[in-house]
Amino acid sequence: MPSIILYLDHDVHRYWARALTLHGFAAHTTAEFGNERLSDEEQLAFAAGRGFTLISYNLRDFPLIHQRWLDSGRSHAGIILAEQFDPRVNLRRLFTLLSLASPADLKDRLYYLGAWLDT
Repeated sequence: MPSIILYLDHDVHRYWARALTLHGFAAHTTAEFGNERLSDEEQLAFAAGRGFTLISYNLRDFPLIHQRWLDSGRSHAGIILAEQFDPRVNLRRLFTLLSLASPADLKDRLYYLGAWLDT
């Protein structure tokens, strides 16, 4: 069964990648690939081209980009968005989502790390 591979946008705390890796998840950052200066659209294209699920705090732009991609028939491996308030809470919520979701569940979907993921 394929696993979820995560790609953390430049605004996501870098320690998330280490925490995710320690918990058995594959996680990459924009810095790893030298992509810090790519536009949001380019970040999603980079992630989609590699089958990575994108994680970002950009609640304003990614829902619009996501809808534009769906409307034009483009596909991606998922987008996970969070509010930028407490990275520890968001990371716990992300672990909950990842324990419930498969790559197929995330494909072409947009998820918010909201309170519904608190355990």
